[in-house]
Amino acid sequence: MNLSTVTAKIPQELSHLPSLSNLILTDNLLFGTIPPGFFNISTLQQLDLSYNEFSGTLPSNIGLTLFNLPQLALQNNSLSGRIPTSINNASQLTYLNLQANSFTGYIPNLSSLRLLTRISLAKNNLTEAKSPTQELEFLDSLTNSHSTSMGGVISSEIGNLTGLVTLIFNDNQLSGSIPTTLGNLKELGRLVLANNQLEGHIPISLCQMTSLSEVYLISNEIEGSIPECVGEMQSLRRIEFGSNKLNSNLPSSFWDLKDLVFLNLSSNYLGGQISPQIEKFKAINQMDFSSNLFSGDIHSTIEGCESLEYLTLEDPFLNH
Repeated sequence: MNLSTVTAKIPQELSHLPSLSNLILTDNLLFGTIPPGFFNISTLQQLDLSYNEFSGTLPSNIGLTLFNLPQLALQNNSLSGRIPTSINNASQLTYLNLQANSFTGYIPNLSSLRLLTRISLAKNNLTEAKSPTQELEFLDSLTNSHSTSMGGVISSEIGNLTGLVTLIFNDNQLSGSIPTTLGNLKELGRLVLANNQLEGHIPISLCQMTSLSEVYLISNEIEGSIPECVGEMQSLRRIEFGSNKLNSNLPSSFWDLKDLVFLNLSSNYLGGQISPQIEKFKAINQMDFSSNLFSGDIHSTIEGCESLEYLTLEDPFLNH
């Protein structure tokens, strides 16, 4: 069932359709609470209520009643409260999108969602852990899992979901360091951890993510250097490392990313000279080096960047 351009509350009667497999009510002006009966339709394969004005909380037993559901899309509403811990029982989920709501509290244990390939919890009010033991048990160990704690630190157990292709956790209050086990996610194409409170270094294991095309770490507290091995990540098309505390020269291999399209390194403490090898960036469309400690003259070397449309340079090397 697919409705479009409707402004109303949803009638409870829709939940009485015993053979309903797909309920798509996206991009309307639907408001009020989601009828509880919607979460009791065991035949559903897709429940998409995204881009509406729904409010209220999710039922505490949502995962117990939608245990056969592969796709749940509730993004861009006004839902609030905690993400129910029972979501971990919806073991058939392959797609889970709760972004752009007002969910609070810790991210629950999701260790049983073994089929999950895409998840977005971005743009909520999910909070950081109160102690190091309250880690995000996101996709906990697929064997011998024993912990059900919740928290806002990204657990090393995230590396167990090797089929994940999209991970979007931006605009929350996640803290701690980026786990090295991210390197196990060989199929991951998009990593979005922007606008959190992450700290520590960019792990070298990031270079093992051979399918990664987009990485967003902007607006965190990450320090140290960009790994030398980053040049081996030939699938990269977009890098956003701006507004952190990175404080080294750029690695020599950086210029081997010849297919890079977008680069933002602004507002860090990166220094040294921009290598003449920047001319290898034939596909680059946008670059931002501003608010760093770079020096030298790059005007003659960027002539090789034939696809460049937007360049931001607000550092001393502009005038040298």
